[in-house]
Amino acid sequence: MTIVDSIRTYLPNEWHIIERELDFSPPETIQMSLFTEHLESVEETYLQHLRHALSFSVAMFAGSIACGIHALLPFLFVTTGSDCIRRLHDKMVVNRKNLTPASKKRLAPAGKEMSY
Repeated sequence: MTIVDSIRTYLPNEWHIIERELDFSPPETIQMSLFTEHLESVEETYLQHLRHALSFSVAMFAGSIACGIHALLPFLFVTTGSDCIRRLHDKMVVNRKNLTPASKKRLAPAGKEMSY
């Protein structure tokens, strides 16, 4: 039995007040399109996107650590930060084969078209 179930069982009158004040009811306005819109724009399933996003997260974290060490000891990791950015840019933008027209427009610099 969860804490919420216990409160509902043993304090039914108070639960009504708590529920109203804290609004435990699920939001009625959440739409699945908010969750799936980006996945559709990059043409990935949830698991594919999870894998790609986590790989970027790990790479950015490692690059961040290297840049922090470089800030303290400038003779270490001299090009690691820029190399990391370049690799991630190539992976995300330059070498992506399945960019949709909407993605191409979103990734293009203002006023310029990108050819892939």
